[in-house]
Amino acid sequence: MIEHLYVHIPFCNHICFYCDFFKIKKSKEEMVTEFLNSLATEVARLDLSKFNLKTIYLGGGTPNSLSDQQLSAVLKILQQFDQTNLVEYSIELNPENISPTQLTVLKDYNVNRLSIGVQTFDDQLLKKINRHHSVKDVIDNYHLARKMGFDNISFDLIYNLFDQNQTHIIHDLAVVGQLKPDHLSWYSLILKENSYWGKTKTKLPDYDIEFDEIVNRELQQMGYERYEISNYTLNKKYALHNLAYWTNKSFWPLGPGAAGFLNDPEYLLVENSRKYCDWTQQTAPISQPDYYFQILMMGLRLTRGINLATVKDAKEAYQYYLPKINSEIRLNRLEVVDNHLRCTPQGYDLLNDILVNLLE
Repeated sequence: MIEHLYVHIPFCNHICFYCDFFKIKKSKEEMVTEFLNSLATEVARLDLSKFNLKTIYLGGGTPNSLSDQQLSAVLKILQQFDQTNLVEYSIELNPENISPTQLTVLKDYNVNRLSIGVQTFDDQLLKKINRHHSVKDVIDNYHLARKMGFDNISFDLIYNLFDQNQTHIIHDLAVVGQLKPDHLSWYSLILKENSYWGKTKTKLPDYDIEFDEIVNRELQQMGYERYEISNYTLNKKYALHNLAYWTNKSFWPLGPGAAGFLNDPEYLLVENSRKYCDWTQQTAPISQPDYYFQILMMGLRLTRGINLATVKDAKEAYQYYLPKINSEIRLNRLEVVDNHLRCTPQGYDLLNDILVNLLE
């Protein structure tokens, strides 16, 4: 049974300079109609008896660039899946598009987790990364969502932006401390090849380590738990859909450019072509070594590490890479505690190096 569903909505009202996800500028409303028809066709092809969903995640693109009517149409299509056992139903939102009627639509379809694209709490930096919301938009619509009963709200933020300094980071942390979202995803900027910046800039600022240390220290003092290398939670409100990725669960993709993964009975990548309508789907097998490496690569992102007893095929992956794992243990970068393979505090900030060594 497939318990996790990722739905990709490709439309954006504008293109952020750092983004390399598949997206298309919504220039005609007919494009959305064509997308909705293709999404309905894709769902109609599925054997829905194979799905017992626990999480649904609507990403993009910008899902809430759709009108209320269009968003309702997407959510209605997804009602064809059995949602009896659904625990987490997430959607990514741009702050400037949030409205009372939009939040009412989400409530009506039982969406219970909002992931708001904040990026930074500085209006000048927002303009420089081609975001079209203001800090006021974030604060006002965050309070609106709280007032309307949403009790699981996550903020996406970025550090190491161009022209960002320590004062910006400290200010971002102060606003987070005032608002206290339930969850934070706070990533360091990466120059992606297909992003605008990836095509126009060649070198990142070199404050990554400094900013990372400040963010982790200050969030811990606020009571946030860092449970994944870039994710933090208050009151145990983990990102359950993302935990499926990090703990080797199968997940199914819907929509153009969406990717999924099946680990039973075969190891298969599932990917839809990057066309906003009439997309096609392909599957590709993963070799056993690559599959085992994927288990380690994803699971070691978690601070608690990989449960060798409960994560599917984790013990086999551990045994396959055991000589190299033992080398990392001797370097005090990996450890096994309570049947969990995890990074040591020293190793956690060197995860990329560890993974490269495992592959060599």
